[in-house]
Amino acid sequence: MANKKRDVKLTLNDIIAKKLEVKNKRNKKMEYYIEALEGEVTVTVPEDEYILKTIDMIKDGEDMVTVAEAYEYLIYNSVDIFRNVELHKAYEIEIGQDIVKELLTIGERLDLGSEIISLSGLDQVQERVKK
Repeated sequence: MANKKRDVKLTLNDIIAKKLEVKNKRNKKMEYYIEALEGEVTVTVPEDEYILKTIDMIKDGEDMVTVAEAYEYLIYNSVDIFRNVELHKAYEIEIGQDIVKELLTIGERLDLGSEIISLSGLDQVQERVKK
């Protein structure tokens, strides 16, 4: 991975001034329409460890089942409402992450998982890992 060198030397004040911009990049959100639910949910890019674990899960697998499971993990950790205990009780879900399979079609899970990876800015990394 090449490091693009520029002629700008950052000062402490420059880095402090970027604080809000850096925070906003890490807390990206989007509204995502789920046809099966006939409505939108708020998707937030999860903490780095969830994204990295998802990419590791995909890398370790050779099949679409593994990719689907990785995306279910990522979606569960990106959509707050899917982690709601009342929702799990209503759908009689014992393992929280299973709510994703219960609510979304396989196509929606694959599409939304890809969207979250893209929103995180790691879609190129994911492609390199797959190769």
